Amino acid sequence: MIGQTISHYRILQKLGQGGMAEVYLAEDTRLHRRVALKFLSSPLMGDEEIRTRFEREAQAAATLHHPNIVIIHELGEFEGRFYMVMEYVEGELLRELIDKRTLSLQEALDIAIQICDGLSKAHQARIVHRDIKPENIVLSRDGWVKILDFGLAKLQGASKLTEEAFTRGTVEYMSPEQAQGESIDHRTDIWSLGVVLYEMITGKLPFYSESKMAVLYQIVNEEPHLLPLVDAGMPGELELILKKALQKNREKRYQSVDEFKADLRSLQKGKSSEVPIKLIAKTVSRKRKKFYFFLISLLALLIGGGGYVFRSEIINLGLQILNTHLQFREPIYLDKYRVAVLPFTSISPDPKDEYFADGITEELISTLSKIDDLSVIARTSIMPYKGTTKSIAESDRS
Repeated sequence: MIGQTISHYRILQKLGQGGMAEVYLAEDTRLHRRVALKFLSSPLMGDEEIRTRFEREAQAAATLHHPNIVIIHELGEFEGRFYMVMEYVEGELLRELIDKRTLSLQEALDIAIQICDGLSKAHQARIVHRDIKPENIVLSRDGWVKILDFGLAKLQGASKLTEEAFTRGTVEYMSPEQAQGESIDHRTDIWSLGVVLYEMITGKLPFYSESKMAVLYQIVNEEPHLLPLVDAGMPGELELILKKALQKNREKRYQSVDEFKADLRSLQKGKSSEVPIKLIAKTVSRKRKKFYFFLISLLALLIGGGGYVFRSEIINLGLQILNTHLQFREPIYLDKYRVAVLPFTSISPDPKDEYFADGITEELISTLSKIDDLSVIARTSIMPYKGTTKSIAESDRS
């Protein structure tokens, strides 16, 4: 097709080809600008319903005027094949950038936030992209991140035929519901963006195998491999954000890209996120993290091992071990994890020994409070639980 003129577009060169379309760089001879022409693959043109749906959905996508979305100028037909005319962005595909190097955290966050902005506009119009991947993200020379291929998106509520035959997506970036052929909504884009964010930072995919079927199995049944984030020294909060974006149950996933963006923005600015923070290791390996908390567990065991009499020697030994290891200047990174030391109860028959139990509670609270970024609930807040029969779960809910 190189050198041909279609309508008033002169084909200059081929830009790329996928399973669903071929893309060409062309010159708009009327407006003297460069555009991209995307031709839908011939096999998809045989069904009238697909053609009608494609045109309707492309028309809807063309209404998405946003700096983070590549503009669709018009639709046309040439030799029985539909094509769309799109804005041509001079720049680099995100795929090319990832293949060259691992992005810094700030670079990845900036790109992900701009993608969120574009998706937010689409989702407000009830358009789901459902093929978010590095190949469909272009970085312009002036710093804008633009989403490609909205012409192959899906309107929420589109027919089952269109959903199955029209835009299947790319296996490695599919959401669990997409992989299982279920109906999809805007949350499938959130999953895919989570995969892209992971790949930008680690240079790897959270689910990968030489076999596409194996990848689909992993997506549906296995948890993402997040250890590379820890090994790369990424903030624990980033791991939590990715865990939420990659929740297999979409009801537990981010419910909007705006919510996703808010957490990314908080991380970008170095502020605490609204994500419930769990225990995450940052500057130490998982083995070292387990070792530290083994010491804490050991302390509790030593205390409990005193039988009916809380021996001060055992308490002091346990605290000495704990304090010695907490003096390492390669600390555990806990991301403001909040813990409560529930009151110890003496099992000694002598009521005079009860003060030993209170002393142990206070010592443990004091010791844990020395850990950077660990928020320990004050003694006055936990003492009302002393002597109660509530379970841990009941105490947590209250």
